[in-house]
Amino acid sequence: MNSIFDVVDCYVVEEHQAKGDADTIIVCTVIDEEEKGFGATVIGDDSNLLVLLIIHVPANNQLKMVMPKKGNQQEKVHSIRDIQRGIGQMKNVLLVIYAFTGCDTVSAIYRKGKIVTFKKFKPTRSFLRRFLDSMIQT
Repeated sequence: MNSIFDVVDCYVVEEHQAKGDADTIIVCTVIDEEEKGFGATVIGDDSNLLVLLIIHVPANNQLKMVMPKKGNQQEKVHSIRDIQRGIGQMKNVLLVIYAFTGCDTVSAIYRKGKIVTFKKFKPTRSFLRRFLDSMIQT
């Protein structure tokens, strides 16, 4: 990632770097910067980070997450707001589904991936209503 920091040094930006797993620190820092009116772009390849951003960043955000080129894959730029709008109310149960499917590890559901599992939950409006109602009552 040194090349990214070389580019960053050419601009007036504040950079944060943490050792080890820093997903929560990154998300909190991004939210703080967005609330101050500063633009923020997250660069990383961690799906945990993407899920946490989708769940916790306010809906009116301009945040982008750049997933650098890896092997034969092209660089991907995700608009957090577009993802939030695209999944609608499923945002409220995304963390549960993500944890259920094994986060970054092998799926907890035998031979099923995260996308397949998410699509199975998506049409289940009664599940979503029950889940959200139980959250309100607790």
